[in-house]
Amino acid sequence: MAAHGVDLAAPFLDDRVIEAALAVRPCERAAPPGRGKPLLAAAVRDLVPDDILGRTPGGHYGEDVMDGMRRHRRALLELFDGSELGRMGLVDDAAVRAALRTTPVTVAPLLALEPTLACEAWLRTLAAGRQREGATP
Repeated sequence: MAAHGVDLAAPFLDDRVIEAALAVRPCERAAPPGRGKPLLAAAVRDLVPDDILGRTPGGHYGEDVMDGMRRHRRALLELFDGSELGRMGLVDDAAVRAALRTTPVTVAPLLALEPTLACEAWLRTLAAGRQREGATP
């Protein structure tokens, strides 16, 4: 990022932070109902106001995601019929298409696909821009 003049800070990816998080037993990392990220809240309790730490997790959006998947499944499947990511060897189009064809019980598997979908859309936008400018891909 620095080569492009952009400062990047990713403190949650620091080796010491990851090691500390992994050192906590899984049962102590789990959030009680209505609470989110207990390990993070404990780590920043002296830095963050109590009203922020005590707030409940965000709203439920799973139904919207599931509805969007049903309505746009065909278009999403078409994205991975010869995708840019597949062409680059970064994803297996057949595996992504198989995941998109499923009807999961929860929204979690669909949310896991979101970065892949976003990256494919971004790559296609870049390719379309190059074509408009007459550059070779």
